[in-house]
Amino acid sequence: MENPPYPAMTFRQIVREMGKLSDFDTHIEEGQLTKLRQHHAQQMTIKIEGKKERPWVLIEGKKLDNKKIRESVKQCGI
Repeated sequence: MENPPYPAMTFRQIVREMGKLSDFDTHIEEGQLTKLRQHHAQQMTIKIEGKKERPWVLIEGKKLDNKKIRESVKQCGI
């Protein structure tokens, strides 16, 4: 995803946002998406409202602290 709408998102959020960007009602291949995330994103583990979440930081070269990651995931909608 080029120019992600949020700097950090969970897998479900990424799939949902990619679906919104698509002009067609297509199924997103989870295997391909997993490979792309592994090569172009960094996974974090943080607690949001007492629940452990594993968002992916999608913006390369930018260090985000836990507070900014939490805000990003909440804005996108858990």
